[in-house]
Amino acid sequence: MLIDKWVNSILAGCGKESEKLELQSILYQVAEEYHSGRMTEDDLNQLAIKLCDSIVALAHSCGKSLTHDKCVDDLVKNIKASLPRGILRSLLAGRRRTRVVGATSGEAGILG
Repeated sequence: MLIDKWVNSILAGCGKESEKLELQSILYQVAEEYHSGRMTEDDLNQLAIKLCDSIVALAHSCGKSLTHDKCVDDLVKNIKASLPRGILRSLLAGRRRTRVVGATSGEAGILG
């Protein structure tokens, strides 16, 4: 997952495990909200600006160089490119339901 890789690139090996896990959890919730349509792109950008205040401070405390603008750009890019946890499972479940409904109504399902 892109979110995990990005957070690890910022906080890996600097003794901030609880902060790292909390940040990953927050970002997965943001990805879920964004990809479900409950969060607009503008909302995502505004939230990224606020979150990056803390992320940049954490990065600096780990001796990593990260500018606020790069943080915002990377955060938004990774949220957009990451599939929320469970999305593939729900897509497959939806496809199975469609197949079953199609089969019971005498129509061919999506997969066959």
